[in-house]
Amino acid sequence: MEILEKNQMSYIFNELHHPIVGKIGVTIHIKQRLFERKRLSIKDLVSYFHNMKFQRGDRRCQHLRVIDQKIAQCTYPNCDYLYMKSLNLAIVISRIDNNMVTCLDLNTDYYKPNNKY
Repeated sequence: MEILEKNQMSYIFNELHHPIVGKIGVTIHIKQRLFERKRLSIKDLVSYFHNMKFQRGDRRCQHLRVIDQKIAQCTYPNCDYLYMKSLNLAIVISRIDNNMVTCLDLNTDYYKPNNKY
């Protein structure tokens, strides 16, 4: 609960804490992207953030197709991922400056070809 308590007020200072990654910076871009895609604010994300799973960006992800595709294509170099299936959300985090880069949908139904012939 210590991480959750830290995050209760730290989002005001544009940072969140994760048990594995540590302090992560929040930019205006990620706030806008999160609201556009998920209708979530950083304040809404606080209660879920410490439970998000971590995926290193230099290892293939066997659990989620979207993250595995991004890693294979090297779309976000020098980045790691935090994800939560229940929110259908992945957050890309830069290893260089420990800031959030963008957020992704985990739902990959629209990537699948339509084979109803």
